[in-house]
Amino acid sequence: MKAKNDYDEKKLTKAEVEKVKKNSQEFIRFMIEHIQRKRGIEIEKTKIRVKYGDKYGEVLLLGKNAYVIHDIDQEEKRITKAEILPNGGLGKITKSSLEDLEKELLKIEILSKVFIKEPIFEDMKKIFGKNVEILINY
Repeated sequence: MKAKNDYDEKKLTKAEVEKVKKNSQEFIRFMIEHIQRKRGIEIEKTKIRVKYGDKYGEVLLLGKNAYVIHDIDQEEKRITKAEILPNGGLGKITKSSLEDLEKELLKIEILSKVFIKEPIFEDMKKIFGKNVEILINY
């Protein structure tokens, strides 16, 4: 508050004002990066990575919906969406887009823990084939 009063009373030099602006911009940039990293880590906890054949896919469990990215290495990603059923499985799979996924990521409150039940493994076999492999900590 003293700095604000000094600024209002024109007791700060131009160099001091510029130094404060620079420091505040660095602080804001640092905080934004920190929040983005934290959010990224939270989102990583909701991902199930799979390997099927020579392709890699992801299933993101976001609240009541699951988003399936069929081939993460492909430039134009094919994304589908399904409701997560009470038994832990996936409901009807519908076509989705990267824009829908991004909107969901922005509005969803990420849970601290995500649990998966057996029916989702059966659904992954239906989506990716019977030889699907689950990747852990890659």
